[in-house]
Amino acid sequence: MTPTVRYPIFPQPPPRQPVSSTDDATPLYAAARRKLDDYFAPRVNATFEVYRFRQAKQLENESLDAFYARLRQLVKHCAFVDVDTEIKNQILLSTTATRLTPVCHAARP
Repeated sequence: MTPTVRYPIFPQPPPRQPVSSTDDATPLYAAARRKLDDYFAPRVNATFEVYRFRQAKQLENESLDAFYARLRQLVKHCAFVDVDTEIKNQILLSTTATRLTPVCHAARP
């Protein structure tokens, strides 16, 4: 016969210990949420984001405004110093507007 194992039974649960955050000015919930958000937040691969930006081409039936708006969304994750110049260059390299390219090449910076 196997011996039975007996566990102690507490008549009452142990008293609660107050939990405090490391920073007294920040509530515990906010501190825990910030740590969890930092841990689970997707990490941005800047090189891949630049690649995605450079691969963006104006679609066949896409207006120039829509293409510009799409480039604005893509450039958010790139670490460009001059965002407007990069968007202008990308439009010049990949637009389907044949009338726009000679005008931009002739314009002075």
